Order: sequence, then structure tokens, then C-alpha cells
Amino acid sequence: MEEETKQQEAEQPEKTYSAAEYTALQEQLDAARTSLKETAEKLSSFEKMDIDGIKQSAADWQQKYEQAEADRKAKEYRDNVAAFVRKQGMKNDVYAEYLTNQIISKQLQFDDKGNLTGGTETVQELKKTCPDAFAAEEPPKPFLGSTPGFSSTGDAFDKRLRKVMGLSTDDK
Repeated sequence: MEEETKQQEAEQPEKTYSAAEYTALQEQLDAARTSLKETAEKLSSFEKMDIDGIKQSAADWQQKYEQAEADRKAKEYRDNVAAFVRKQGMKNDVYAEYLTNQIISKQLQFDDKGNLTGGTETVQELKKTCPDAFAAEEPPKPFLGSTPGFSSTGDAFDKRLRKVMGLSTDDK
């Protein structure tokens, strides 16, 4: 027996580390085992996932995004057309709606500078067919005549008016 013990001691390599180093290495080994166990659990949870369901969900979200983007572009187009029509000086909303519908039905598009390609021609066509759709291009001339029932006698009238209003009648 003693011979076996001596033989086992001879077979064991000589210790080249301290107890603290051994403990640190043991802690690292335990941490690695724990990490490996957690990784295996996460991997098994991924295996349980419904990959086809995730793919379908991603496709649904892609479709929703594309629809939202199309809606955004359509609204931006309608807003730009409305701004163009407002600039034309239409007399009322009926004419403005008619012009808007004409532009949309012709599928006219805006260029990079924000100009409506073909918009001027469409407006000119409407001006030819329905000239009363547009407000007068010149503002009406101011009324320069007198108003019946009102007469101003100059300073005397102004002084009376100021007195009635409780304002100072002194000339300054």
C-alpha cells in the first residue's frame, strides 16, 4: 500500500500554483459553466420560437409601412395641389375643387423645384372655358365719390365728433 501511495504521488504533477490562484481559476470555471448553461437555455428558447410567425409578422409590418408611406405621399401630393390651387385666386370653393379634381384626374406631378408640370396649361384651359372662375387680377379701384347721407364740414365736424367721443378738441 505504501508503494501505491508513493507511486500515485510520483504520477501527480508538481503543484505550481497557490491556493488563491486555484480558487480564482475555480471561480472562472464556475462562471464559464454558468454562462454556458444560460446560453444553452437561450438557444433552446430560440428553437421553441415560431420562425414562420415572426416572418409573417415582419411581412405584415412591411406592408403597413408601405401603406403608411403611400398614404403620406398621397397627402403630401393633395396638400401641394391645394396650395397650387389657392395661388390661382379662384372665386369660390366650387371652382377650386373643380380645378383640384382636374389636376388629380390628369395625374399631374410636381418637379424637383415644386412646380406643377402641366398645371399652368390646366389653369389656362379653365380660364378659357370658365373665365368667371377666377377673381379679378386687378384689385378694384377705391371708391372716390361721396356717400349719401354723410357730409363733412371740415374742422367743425371733426371738433363735434371729437367732443362726442370724449377726445380733446385742441389743435396740436
